[in-house]
Amino acid sequence: MSREQRPTVVCVSFLVHRDEASRFPDPEKFDPERFLPESTSTAHIRSVRVDSFCLQGPRNCIAQDAVFAEMEVKILVCHILRNFSLHSLDSGTQVLPIPKITSNRLNPPCIRVSGADNSERFLNCPCKN
Repeated sequence: MSREQRPTVVCVSFLVHRDEASRFPDPEKFDPERFLPESTSTAHIRSVRVDSFCLQGPRNCIAQDAVFAEMEVKILVCHILRNFSLHSLDSGTQVLPIPKITSNRLNPPCIRVSGADNSERFLNCPCKN
């Protein structure tokens, strides 16, 4: 079978995620009482409550427990390390922390960033910029 003769499968995700007929009677009707604790007779209805979609159940938030944000940071660091060369210009001076709620340094490191096109940029280096 050639590439042109293969069938195309189309899945409309809106309909997949909105198939509430199996969970609620008359799903298109506005009925906020169906989410009250006394009217939820099964456990799976409890997991799709409107006011708790970011807390529990099969539709929980992708950013829960900062897993999504951590993954974004790891991907960003991978792209930076793959496309640039980073060199510290510090001479191994002592790191002096700033006493705050968040971690920070009193003297941020001086970093030389070299790109693929041999361009250079200096970060936190007042005499180099």
